[in-house]
Amino acid sequence: MTLTKLVYLEGERVYSRNGEYKWDTGKGRFVPSSLDGIKYGLEQLIAKGILCSSIWFCDAGAGDYRVVAISSALGIPSIGVEYDGALVQIGESNIRQLRSLGVINGAPLIVAQGNFKRDRTYKRNGSRFEEIGAFFNFINNDAKIARKIARQSPSGTWFVLETIAGIWKKEFTGLDYVDTIGADIKYGLCRDLQLYRKP
Repeated sequence: MTLTKLVYLEGERVYSRNGEYKWDTGKGRFVPSSLDGIKYGLEQLIAKGILCSSIWFCDAGAGDYRVVAISSALGIPSIGVEYDGALVQIGESNIRQLRSLGVINGAPLIVAQGNFKRDRTYKRNGSRFEEIGAFFNFINNDAKIARKIARQSPSGTWFVLETIAGIWKKEFTGLDYVDTIGADIKYGLCRDLQLYRKP
């Protein structure tokens, strides 16, 4: 898979003065990870058996959908949920381009706009919250999605929290901390992935 095939659109709300890609959504802040870092992190989750082709994966707060674009390209059925309409449009454009280039061509991929805490967001897109086996979030409203997983998801559901490298382990009522995949600068991963599971 050639990650450099991802193309991102510029807009007045997208780039800061120093060229770093950030977006204030009104519900949270989108600060994307490097594409190589995402691929490395997802490959680690696949190697640990957390993600596979029979488990739906959701990026709760998907931004421009780069995480689910890569997870889908790796064969994982994926749904990205984003609140901000402009980011959804950028993500849809990126997904169309990746499909036309043949980068995404197998696993199901759903681009959903809405609030990741609401069941209707998933239902509108032909899925159910309870059918998702693993959720991802980058320390942006993480407590809200963790509460929903603890309350609604079946036993065994994973929550993968991307944090700044070295940040303390978070505690979420109803979810058990399992492990941390540490940062690996070689692959552009300067953030940790904290792994939680519903007992």
